[in-house]
Amino acid sequence: MRRTLSIELPERGRTAIIVLAAIVVALAGILVAQGPASAHDHRIPETVLMKGKQKLQEGRKVRYSDWFASTGGGECVHAHADYAFGFPEIERKPHIPSVDAGSKLKVRIYKSQKPRPFNLARVDKDGNPTREVSVNLKPVIRNEKRVAWDAVFRVDRPDTRYRLVSEGYWNDREDCGGKQHAFWSFQVKTGGAS
Repeated sequence: MRRTLSIELPERGRTAIIVLAAIVVALAGILVAQGPASAHDHRIPETVLMKGKQKLQEGRKVRYSDWFASTGGGECVHAHADYAFGFPEIERKPHIPSVDAGSKLKVRIYKSQKPRPFNLARVDKDGNPTREVSVNLKPVIRNEKRVAWDAVFRVDRPDTRYRLVSEGYWNDREDCGGKQHAFWSFQVKTGGAS
């Protein structure tokens, strides 16, 4: 039976704490030396809003995340982090990319394991859902290996600011807990119809 250690991370300095926790987990696994290291990826995946091959905006982690990792000695670490709500910014200024109405966009999720499920919603400026956005998940293959997933969708309304929040879930493959999950925000503006 695995034991789980839960860590509640403060809002400030989350990234440094998460990196430190990942290093501790990796070192604990090496020190315990209970077999070969696992190929399971314990990092929350990065996300990017794209149009074709063009990267429009990196996703911003929002709301909260729960992630699990095995130390290799029958112990598990559960990292929970809370994030302030907002939208991606570049150099402290909002950067809102523009595309034509009717454009096909995608959120690229840099994780080889398929999210089950992955949801995308339009939200208001405070993050309250206003409408579900239909996505089609497609694998991204490089050198015959699946390296990511694309959640493909359309932005049909002209002259509209789309505020979006995505939510992805993955099963932990090392029996450390339930579903791992995280949220990301994006925003994009549409011009006239293409």
